[in-house]
Amino acid sequence: MIDQDGTDDDNGAGASEAPVAKRLENMGVEELLQMAHEALIRRLTIKVMADTATKEDIAQLRQMLKDNGMVWPGVTTPNQNAGKAPEAPLDLPELGGPDYE
Repeated sequence: MIDQDGTDDDNGAGASEAPVAKRLENMGVEELLQMAHEALIRRLTIKVMADTATKEDIAQLRQMLKDNGMVWPGVTTPNQNAGKAPEAPLDLPELGGPDYE
């Protein structure tokens, strides 16, 4: 809620969120990010396990897991090749110039 002096006392939280906002007020960014990450993973996992997840929820969970390197063992992703030497480029045939010149 915006006070008369123009400040936002509850950090944009609604009435039911105000107690939570008050608890989080003095936390650092690292701690907030960790809590948000855990809460989001927990909420999305509950939805998937309860079979109430939408395709957007599933996509969000999949992307979050992938972004954090949490993939099923044996499945390769582009990031897993990061430390390996690049393969030599293939020799491509010389095609010459276009016919219309």
